[in-house]
Amino acid sequence: MKKFLYPLVAVLLIAPACTEEEKSGDLTQEEAQAVITNMSQDMESDVIDMVESEGVEAVMSMADFLLETDESVEFMRQGQSPVDVTAMISDIKGLGKAFAPKARRLKDVSPEEEEDFSFEESLGIYVWNDTEGYFEIEDETVDFIEFRFPAEGSTTNNASLFVYDLQQSEEELSAIDAALKIDNEVVASVDLEIEYGQVLAANKISLDLFLKPFTYKVDVDDSAEKSSSVSVSIAKDDEVLTYVDLSVDFKSSLKLEATKVDGAIGYRTVEIKGNIDLAGIEAAEGERINDYIDVKLYAEGSFVGDLELDITTDEEFDIFVVYSDGTSESLLDLLAPVFDEIEDILVETSEEVI
Repeated sequence: MKKFLYPLVAVLLIAPACTEEEKSGDLTQEEAQAVITNMSQDMESDVIDMVESEGVEAVMSMADFLLETDESVEFMRQGQSPVDVTAMISDIKGLGKAFAPKARRLKDVSPEEEEDFSFEESLGIYVWNDTEGYFEIEDETVDFIEFRFPAEGSTTNNASLFVYDLQQSEEELSAIDAALKIDNEVVASVDLEIEYGQVLAANKISLDLFLKPFTYKVDVDDSAEKSSSVSVSIAKDDEVLTYVDLSVDFKSSLKLEATKVDGAIGYRTVEIKGNIDLAGIEAAEGERINDYIDVKLYAEGSFVGDLELDITTDEEFDIFVVYSDGTSESLLDLLAPVFDEIEDILVETSEEVI
């Protein structure tokens, strides 16, 4: 039976939803299909906008500058020799690879001589010297780290990467607060907090990532003994485009076997929400399996239909939307345009990256 449970949950995870209050009235099958078609078109536009957003372009431009400067990003302290900053930069791992410029390990500094990264000891304003081809430390009295460098197409150091806070717990990243500014305007920022359990496994994660004009929020809570929850949202300016709000109950504290999933998942004007009694499905036989599934599909705030699981004799499965008039249609077929659009976007994006 577990063979069908994971695909069922997967459909819930990738299905879209909305944040509107539900409206009265049911959509017909034809109206629902029209909404899905429009959704696939919106998704293509949204994904392209996210990939080509001003924030992403700024971060990638910064990464290109720091990675392509003769592979010799160095920092100079006043009156001292060049300082190896590999440890300092690599430990700012919460910013991801795009935020973490690679520095060439200076030949005169051996691994034995390197010291562990210390955020407090690295505070300062580091300014790019284009003539010499390295960063110089300009001010060590500030309570943050700032890297000043030229944004793409600029002849002045009009871009700054700020690191306001960086904390580690038992050598694991526990918090980071950073921002990228161009001409004093924030174009990207990250605020990440992680709480660890007794075995250094993250049991709470809170991420707020801004890549102008999109804001990505992720909250994961795995601290309860037999339950976990996840909340994800993507917004453009003040408009929420998509969100996930799910909670999962488990049979034991080991959290190896889920017993119930409930919540909602949304994209623009389409929503799937409800709950699935996984323990009941595990024990169910035949058609009784749908007695443990209470999941509904909404579009534009109106009820579309109930979702029911159909299992064939060869243990293949499908999920059907049962409309209010009693007719039904495969949800996978209904969402096929969306899946096709996602696949096309992923292929195009990967080809552009390669």
